[in-house]
Amino acid sequence: MGLLPNTPSWGVLVKAPLNQARELLSELADGADFRTSGSWTAAFYMKPADTSDDRAAVLLYAHGYSPVYHFDFSKHQFSVSVWDVDRKGELLTDNGVFVDPDTILRGVGVRAPYWDEPSPSVRPVEVREATIVEGLGVEQLRALVGDGPRVDAGPVGAIVYAPNTKTRFSLWDHAPDRVFEIMFYPETNTFRYRVMKGDECLGTFAPNQQTSDGTPRLLDVNGKSDPAEIVEQLGLDRSFVDSSAARAK
Repeated sequence: MGLLPNTPSWGVLVKAPLNQARELLSELADGADFRTSGSWTAAFYMKPADTSDDRAAVLLYAHGYSPVYHFDFSKHQFSVSVWDVDRKGELLTDNGVFVDPDTILRGVGVRAPYWDEPSPSVRPVEVREATIVEGLGVEQLRALVGDGPRVDAGPVGAIVYAPNTKTRFSLWDHAPDRVFEIMFYPETNTFRYRVMKGDECLGTFAPNQQTSDGTPRLLDVNGKSDPAEIVEQLGLDRSFVDSSAARAK
């Protein structure tokens, strides 16, 4: 499942007033978005974290609340587990399919953060993305990504431009070798390069940035540290990392 904007790492839902839930989960105050329908309250943890962290759910259940729902907003599959008199962290399924947190949240009238409409005063941030699949030709990559996105040949492997989240995760799952991901934000002149093997990150090159995901940091990319030189050696045009157009707006 592709992640939506403003997606939490995880969340909990309990039948309790907002003030009670806040008090019990006070240690989350710095990273949680608390939302309530009056009788039900959810705490969505908005910082990067282990999506399966269920300590908050266990704490609420230990204080006598039942049921307590825990939401896992994993990049592959959203899921719900429940604590009550009969179940202690059991995953909820419907005909073998994980129950989506939205189903539970809509049932009690609590909004998930990713349901929120973006403010009309906020202009979307431009981001340029390309993914290279090592060793694949154009037709092989096209078979994996379908007919929608642009696919070009490259010296390292075929390149898919502007892959959506579903395509990115599909390549992690099905690419026969490494996947090289490139992101560039023209307005801030921010460049990021990542090497993936399956869903494991082998290294991230992000000049002048702090990475919070715990992945290995790369000091260069095949001896290159200038983004224009990096994208050129991977088969992209240098204009991919040209921020002048954004500055002119």
